[in-house]
Amino acid sequence: MIGRISGMFILGLCSASALAAGTGYQPPFHPDQLKGPPTGRPNEVLVLGSPHLSGMPETFAPAQLEPLLERLAAWKPEAIAVEAVSGLQCDYMRRNPARYADSVSSYCVDTGPAQAATGLGRTGGQRRGRSPAGPVARHPQCGAAATAGSGMAGRR
Repeated sequence: MIGRISGMFILGLCSASALAAGTGYQPPFHPDQLKGPPTGRPNEVLVLGSPHLSGMPETFAPAQLEPLLERLAAWKPEAIAVEAVSGLQCDYMRRNPARYADSVSSYCVDTGPAQAATGLGRTGGQRRGRSPAGPVARHPQCGAAATAGSGMAGRR
């Protein structure tokens, strides 16, 4: 019993001295020394969370959003991203109706009018929106880029 206690004591002393000694290792690369004052103006980011407007009660009036919309317009954001299912995702979901029928009806808009106006289908609009020729159209009020079947608003 005493041998066991003394062995544990010696093991504890060895462990403590090994921790105190350290390794003396210093990495040759110090990323913290590369940080300097930021250049340019700082990024301005706004994350706005709201319940889905489709789930609002009948008493909800869209005019209630007018003060918020006015403040957002005055801020003049350079880019706007919305939570949405992309055109390519909707295309995939439409091709698998047995599994995604409910999701398609809830989250995917009918792109028939856009296809008729541009002559581009869902995937063609997606490719055109990313091509050097630029997006298919710009939103008339906010100027955000829109592509046929895209679920995202782009840069102005």
